[in-house]
Amino acid sequence: MSKHYDENKVVNMLAKQGIKTTWNYGTNCIILHKGRVIGIHTWGKIDYLTNHCGYHIIWKDAIIPQEEDNARNERKRRKNNTEMKHKKNFHKMNM
Repeated sequence: MSKHYDENKVVNMLAKQGIKTTWNYGTNCIILHKGRVIGIHTWGKIDYLTNHCGYHIIWKDAIIPQEEDNARNERKRRKNNTEMKHKKNFHKMNM
C-alpha cells in the first residue's frame, strides 16, 4: 500500500531532519551522509523522490560534525545559567 506524497512536503520534511536536497548539474539530488541512521518512513519518502520525482542520491563520506552543535548548546546553557543567577540576585537584593 503506497501513500500519496507531495514533493514539496517531502523535501521540507527531509530538510527538518537535516537531509539536504539540492539542484546539482541539472538534476535534483538528495545528499546523505554515511553513518547516519535513517528510519523506515524517511526511506519511504526518499524512495518516492527517487522513483517518482527524478531525484538522485549522493552519498557523502563525512558525517555532520556534532562538535559545533555541542559547543552552541553549551554556550546557550551558560548564557541561560548566568541570566538565571542575575535574576535570583536581583530578587534577593530587592527583598
